Amino acid sequence: KVVLTIDTEFWPGIEHWPNHEAARPLAGLDEAYQQCILGRTLLGDYGLPYLLQSLRRCSLHGVFFVESLSSTAIGEELLRRTVREIVDAGQEVQLHLHTEWLSDVAVPGLALKHRQNISDFSLEDQTTIVRYGLATLRDAGAHNVTAMRAGNMGGNVDTPVAARAAGLRLDMSFDPTRGTAMRSLLRALRDGLHGENACPTVPLSFVQDYAGHYRPANLTALSFRELRRAMLIAAREKWPYFVILLHSFELVARGGHRREPVRPHPINIARWNSLCSFLARHREVFATIGCDELETLGKSAHLPAVIRTLPAETAWRMGEQLVSWFF
Repeated sequence: KVVLTIDTEFWPGIEHWPNHEAARPLAGLDEAYQQCILGRTLLGDYGLPYLLQSLRRCSLHGVFFVESLSSTAIGEELLRRTVREIVDAGQEVQLHLHTEWLSDVAVPGLALKHRQNISDFSLEDQTTIVRYGLATLRDAGAHNVTAMRAGNMGGNVDTPVAARAAGLRLDMSFDPTRGTAMRSLLRALRDGLHGENACPTVPLSFVQDYAGHYRPANLTALSFRELRRAMLIAAREKWPYFVILLHSFELVARGGHRREPVRPHPINIARWNSLCSFLARHREVFATIGCDELETLGKSAHLPAVIRTLPAETAWRMGEQLVSWFF
């Protein structure tokens, strides 16, 4: 089972944000939305509209983790627009939380301060944040929200407990490539560290590209060849699932603060199109699923034997990365 997860988020076009000295209301939000959510370029949209069209064309299922804390800071209309577009396309909306937005959000019962990750908060505060973000996302039109992912994959030992306390059934806030301590934590969660008090945890899949070095199954971290080989090995070894991550803005090369035009990113677009075509051609082996089905696949925190990439495929990816510097 393949879980195509798309973190759907955007940021104010303000240098060093969160910046409390910046004027309020925050400037450049429409432009940031067009860049990061719509992927708008002079050649067309390569963000959410393009991703949804690709999934529809190939009859694939995507799980869109939509960031919701931003809506209280900047208004609900953009969040409603995002949720409506995903739901109307027959795809799945789940909860994404970037706590950086709390510098501009008045969350009832939560002392406001900027912290990068949800792991920087206590269990009580994490629970408040998740409940608040969940209510906001549901108010925007997402009705079957059962899972969450912390922004920056920044969860900790308390995050699955906070998710359960807030009424969710699945947490996907962990990237095993973050080090041995993270992998040890995932094993402890898998083995029932919190018992029934925590949601099952489904981590991002990953590979090893050279001794002692790991890369996540992220569209920008692996070439399509590396992803394809990893999925084939996972199928052969009967993994219960393979989780892939991309972001709504990764098919464009953004101008950032230098104000260059936003351009399509040909390498990432090619990777995405190749992935979709491969999954469509081999759907009898690689079914794309949502969080409801993911819940039924057994123990959480599946950490199988590490898949190693082939040197030639890794060299190809490094070549792609070198070429991308010139975009």
